[in-house]
Amino acid sequence: GGQVVGQLTFGSGTRLQVYA
Repeated sequence: GGQVVGQLTFGSGTRLQVYA
């Protein structure tokens, strides 16, 4: 769908964004 439905931030500052 193109919208961010979830986001995880790791200790190093790296972000993982989940799109749907």
